[in-house]
Amino acid sequence: MATYSHTPDAGHLRSVTGTFQELLEIPSPEHAFIVQRDGHHAIDILYSQRDVKRGVRQQYRTSVPVSGGVFTASDNVSDIAMYSPSPSGRFLAVLRSVGGQIVLEVQQGTQTVASFATAGKHGALYTDARFGVLNWSPDEEAVVYIAEKNASVFASFYDDAAAMHDKGRQFEYREDWGEKFENKHCARIFVCRWRQGEIQQVNAGMSDEASFGQALFTADGSALVFTVWTEGPKKLGLTLNFNRPCGIYLTELANASTARILSEPAVDWMAHQPRLSPDGSKVFYISSGPVLGHDFCVRLRCCSLVGSHHRTIVDIVSLPQTFTDFPGLFTQVLPRNPWLNHGKYFVTHSVWRASQAIVLVDVESGRLNRIDPDAGEHTKANNWRVLDAGCDSAGHVIVCTKSTLTSPSALFTSRFNGESWTFSALERLQERVSATESRLSQITATVLHLSDPSDPSIPFEAILLEPPSSNKNQLTPLVLDIHGGPHYAFFGVFEPYQLLLVLENYALLLVNYRGSIGLGQKCIESIWGKIGPQPSRDCDLAVEAALQVGRNIDSAHVAVIGFSTGGMIAAQQICDRPDRYKAAILKNPNINGATLIASCDMPDWCWGECIGSDQQFPMTADHCRDMFLASPMAYVEKVRCPVMFLLGGADRRIPASQALQFRHHLRVQGVPTRTLFYPNDHHGLDTVATECDAWINVALWIRYWFKVDPTAPIQSAL
Repeated sequence: MATYSHTPDAGHLRSVTGTFQELLEIPSPEHAFIVQRDGHHAIDILYSQRDVKRGVRQQYRTSVPVSGGVFTASDNVSDIAMYSPSPSGRFLAVLRSVGGQIVLEVQQGTQTVASFATAGKHGALYTDARFGVLNWSPDEEAVVYIAEKNASVFASFYDDAAAMHDKGRQFEYREDWGEKFENKHCARIFVCRWRQGEIQQVNAGMSDEASFGQALFTADGSALVFTVWTEGPKKLGLTLNFNRPCGIYLTELANASTARILSEPAVDWMAHQPRLSPDGSKVFYISSGPVLGHDFCVRLRCCSLVGSHHRTIVDIVSLPQTFTDFPGLFTQVLPRNPWLNHGKYFVTHSVWRASQAIVLVDVESGRLNRIDPDAGEHTKANNWRVLDAGCDSAGHVIVCTKSTLTSPSALFTSRFNGESWTFSALERLQERVSATESRLSQITATVLHLSDPSDPSIPFEAILLEPPSSNKNQLTPLVLDIHGGPHYAFFGVFEPYQLLLVLENYALLLVNYRGSIGLGQKCIESIWGKIGPQPSRDCDLAVEAALQVGRNIDSAHVAVIGFSTGGMIAAQQICDRPDRYKAAILKNPNINGATLIASCDMPDWCWGECIGSDQQFPMTADHCRDMFLASPMAYVEKVRCPVMFLLGGADRRIPASQALQFRHHLRVQGVPTRTLFYPNDHHGLDTVATECDAWINVALWIRYWFKVDPTAPIQSAL
């Protein structure tokens, strides 16, 4: 069996670790609020930053005038779980963890005017984008947030103090909501009236099989609008799986034992992200009918609070006809405040081919326009994200961020000048390392527009990143990077690991194969039941195109990286093309659909993506066979290239047993492998210490199996 010698060159290792640290520690704006303070409007900003040496993520809070200027000194707020300014800007609600207890504070200026320990009231907070909120009532007398309902304390038969109906239930199994929702079973709404010191749990007359989230007060503060998720025979994982039945409800706080549905079940099988119109008469939300895929094109709909009249504002798009055509609304998280011009316009971001764009919707006519400066540009990948919208003395303003594949996230404001939207960059949050930024600016990014000649009806795209120009006699190795999902996309997100590889002088090819978001709903549906052959075919076409258009790309030195479903496709690639790849890296890959279905939190994925159907009961031997044949495990004997596995021990989405089965077969076949196992990491492997270890090891792995210093002429080195 060939072996991997993990003895890196000391000088090269210093360079790699130093460069990666610089990339990782660039700060990123995460949230922003337009607030009024002392008669002036400012932007309150929360940004995050990795601390590589300490292996943690830090959070900092700062502010800057809406009109631009100097940022205030940053405060470290890493102990804060959530915070929210009140509508007038007078108060700040803060949820923090103190000594393992959840504390709710209300601050006014530098003073804490109220503080409540929530022990005994509820369980863990929900701070994720799916459930979690911290919203104020219009009169600023109450805040609403989401936490786990206190569970019954089940006991053994011999616990004399236990109630009779709790005895013998000590080890009764309770399902949770899967990956990253461990031990979270029943999310409930909690309303804190901070002047009275009261915390009210809202059950809305529903059973514990329902979970609540995304709550907000109505315009008069007398009721709550919220999202309800219901479970079927099994709780299916919610993280990044949006094809889960949910609806929008309203409950009156004076009688919170009942609720009425606002969304329209016949149309809105999935309805969430409620946003009240500025006049309080309507609720807007995103919705879809039942779909097989975990992400998809959505509708923007609205419902009147009185009379429950429903209307579709933006409908689902099947397939755009040109590069500039709107491909459909692809977003599952709306801005906290999407309103402009007193509710005439709704602003949000949406994945649009290989970019994420800012779109403005006239809610009366349904007319939609792309307004970011890159509108009409289909040769670049840019990531625009709306954080907040509002107005100040100069008029209406949007606060947003922009990143590209080679430039980190920067903060912008945008205003309408009477003819178009103008965008102004605010002062950078932190000075970045000039040497690294200079190198990043020399990387070229090219969007490739592709189609399968055997079925050209559904196009797809790839993005080729090439290192700074080098000697004409130097060939550049190629690394193929395959995103997971499959319903995701590469769209201009600044990713340090990708840039590390490009700065190692590799070309990087990012493939948005058919099934990726941002290209219409028909593109999503095209992959259902074809998870093995179709994306692998698209990767072949993308590699061939990159070899043709790239600068001196070396077809003899190609590696492949894949995460999650991307790992499945990468594994399929090294089965289908055993002679193409010198090395492979599989990060928490799905390898065998027939066994994954019994061990993951998304068994419906195996049905939809592997065989193109809804879940069926009972499951038959034919179903298992079809799932197996759609998986790389069925073709493992073809693999010859060395494979590195990156695995999370706490992964509920795709358990490590998937990759370990593949690894065992490869080792029997004499294929070199290396396995890095991170016992406390979830599916994303996104803790700081793990990111550092995993991707530096990936860079060393690729370098070793290419058998050459990538900065040297490859012809003379072989």
